[in-house]
Amino acid sequence: MIQKQLSDNAHKRLILASSSPRRVELLERAGFDLRILPPEVDENIAPGTDMNEAAQTIALKKALWAEQRCLVNAPEVPWLADAPEPPNIATLPDDSAQPACSAKPAYIVAADTLVWTDRALGKPENRTDLIHMLQELNGRCHSVVTGVALLEAGAMRHIVFSETSRVCFKNYDYAFIEAYADTAEPYDKAGGYAIQGSFSRWIDSVEGDRDNVMGFPLRTFLAKWEQFTGGNF
Repeated sequence: MIQKQLSDNAHKRLILASSSPRRVELLERAGFDLRILPPEVDENIAPGTDMNEAAQTIALKKALWAEQRCLVNAPEVPWLADAPEPPNIATLPDDSAQPACSAKPAYIVAADTLVWTDRALGKPENRTDLIHMLQELNGRCHSVVTGVALLEAGAMRHIVFSETSRVCFKNYDYAFIEAYADTAEPYDKAGGYAIQGSFSRWIDSVEGDRDNVMGFPLRTFLAKWEQFTGGNF
């Protein structure tokens, strides 16, 4: 079934509001023709927020930010010329008129991945933060939740969903943590590790979608994409 979906998605245009190499790889593998638009949004989470709500909220903020970039460019994109003006245009960066949408309909997808113990762990801010994260995760199980937002630019239509996987780590020593902190691998990853990288030897088990742990629940997204677009692309 998924192979048919990959074939059907060949050359489908999709704006990805992310600079994540893992998301790019997964979606290109699924046959999408991507336009990359890295978002600039506040990813802080209010205390007490549920992990699914947190991931979904940040994903939607990213998608809406990318949609604003498209709508700001409306005079140069005829099919967006009649779209309603998005809020807070003045807060967008000066280069926001760079073209991001070139055909109608324009679909935008954004995602946010969080590692969750008894609190949210995003990307480490620095080496010290990374070391604290890896100490906290050592020999324990945690959840990985990815929120995904898919919208049609200018149509006031979107869906938001999330996927959760469960990951358990083996025990590792402090010498490994320091050595791993000396590499570039962990710093752009939620929780400070890459399941597909050199850290993989410390993964004891994964329950759920492995792609979700990498940052994008591809199988679930493909089903949602089919429902949302209805073949209209």
